Amino acid sequence: MSSLKTLMNMAALDVSLVEKNIDQCLEILEKEVSEIDDDDVAHLTTILNNSKSEKVFQIIAELAKKEQKNRVQLAKEDLMKMLVVSLIDSELKDTYQILRSLCNICADNDIGSQMFSKVGGVSVMYEKASKVLHSDDWDFIMFPACMCIQNIVSDSDLIKEEFLKAGYFTLLKQLLHKYETNEKNFKVTVSGISLLADSDLGIELLGCSGILEDIWKIIKNCGDNFKKIIMVELLNDLGKKENAIELLCKSGGVLTLMELVESHGAFQETDSTDDVFKEMVDLIVIMSGDESFITLLENEDLLNKFANWIKSCNKHVQISAGLMLGNYARSEDTCDCLIKMGIHVSLITEINQNLEKEDYEDRFQAFASCLRNLCIPVGCKQLLVKAGLADTAVELVKKTGLSVQFKALAILRLLVQNQNDLAVKLCNDGELLKKIKLLSDVTMVSSTPAEAQRLMAAIIKYANQEAPIRAALSYECIGSVNYLLSSDHMLMQNEGLIALIMIVANVNNCVELIKKAGSIERLMKIIKQDDVQPQTLFNSLTLIQATASLNGGKDLLEEFEVYKVLDSLKNHSEQIINNKVNETLTVISR
Repeated sequence: MSSLKTLMNMAALDVSLVEKNIDQCLEILEKEVSEIDDDDVAHLTTILNNSKSEKVFQIIAELAKKEQKNRVQLAKEDLMKMLVVSLIDSELKDTYQILRSLCNICADNDIGSQMFSKVGGVSVMYEKASKVLHSDDWDFIMFPACMCIQNIVSDSDLIKEEFLKAGYFTLLKQLLHKYETNEKNFKVTVSGISLLADSDLGIELLGCSGILEDIWKIIKNCGDNFKKIIMVELLNDLGKKENAIELLCKSGGVLTLMELVESHGAFQETDSTDDVFKEMVDLIVIMSGDESFITLLENEDLLNKFANWIKSCNKHVQISAGLMLGNYARSEDTCDCLIKMGIHVSLITEINQNLEKEDYEDRFQAFASCLRNLCIPVGCKQLLVKAGLADTAVELVKKTGLSVQFKALAILRLLVQNQNDLAVKLCNDGELLKKIKLLSDVTMVSSTPAEAQRLMAAIIKYANQEAPIRAALSYECIGSVNYLLSSDHMLMQNEGLIALIMIVANVNNCVELIKKAGSIERLMKIIKQDDVQPQTLFNSLTLIQATASLNGGKDLLEEFEVYKVLDSLKNHSEQIINNKVNETLTVISR
């Protein structure tokens, strides 16, 4: 048998040999991989110009399928233009092979994709699809067509934009309904929607297309679990894009999903493993972060329905309820609304009733996330304390793992603000103070120890009395406060400084304590920093003054050359600091 090159050369020279030689070429390609060069592509172009037969297109498809180098060779403008033009009026069998050819040429081949665009392939393919969309022919070429588009747009945002502007979402919307009962083609259609929606323009045009509304309707009425999974996965992927969440909410997704979740058999199961159910619940959580979701929940009946999920027997539903309500509780108005409805009581009760259960950690974390947000508005703090949240948070700190403890520590830190009675109570809870000290020393994570340190500083600040502060110090809690002075965050440094000021101001004879703890050493490191902020410097100077007033305080300060340090600050750019430096020098010189 002659070689592939010889056969193509002969067919290019003599049109009568095309059919015979092409058959032999296909036989060769079944047995071996053949690389082609520019001459071979020229011969193929000539053959194609003389005979646009199915087998010629098949040769091109096979050559591109089996060798990456061939794809680059075949992406020549003349050949690509012939393939695209041939697509317009081609018969079904030819269309199939043309699409295979284009699909294979453009696979992992930017040159092929760019050439497809250059020769007008986007508009031609749209025209062809529009012609055959409502015929059964399209069923046969659906898969290669979609794979072809996927290969063409996968690495080029510009070409993807060209497809979008050509109106491909209009086609996909029609295909979505046409293939509701065809699993394979339905999956390919949804995949196409996902691919084209993967850009800002794609999301914008998707929102205008009406596809999302149609998807919600199909999900609602679909009894096929496989198709539900495909659609919910698409929607979940969209939910990861910030500018798409609003579209999901406004297209009717929240109410549809809520209805589907509550009517699903898994809703009544303790720990369902149904993937579709979990995906739907997760999608609601994703949507709950959008402003349009919060607007929806102005309807108290709907908000109450979600709140009732807290009491569900399904673990996944309970966790999601806590997360959703936490997303909702991000403003003073929404926090007030949740508290007026008593939702905080439901969360606290659910935690208290299950404190001894080891499998509730994830639920505790979700519930505590919501309760933490409720603690932020000033007007909510006292109401939450009265409802017993502080006591619940203390128990969570004592009995749970790091992730829940982090939330519980934050709850206590927020609740104790301007709550002297609570601060005093916490100072007298030895078990809690031991736990705070222990958590302050944790090194495996940074968030939980930082929260423990901040809580200790807040307790001391708002206790502001000798007896409770002494009680706290008896558990070596000054170490927790000292950590804050070494923080990279100005806010935390200042929290630590204020707590030390409160200790020095309220507890007599504490010089040895702060000396042993290394508080002044850390203080001097802060002051000597070139980039120290005025507020931090002001608090540092206040601490120096307070320390100087103690018996033995001046001697301690002199050990760290405080006069030299203060002299270096006399010409500070901020007048308020200059005044504070002079005031401090006067105090320590008495």
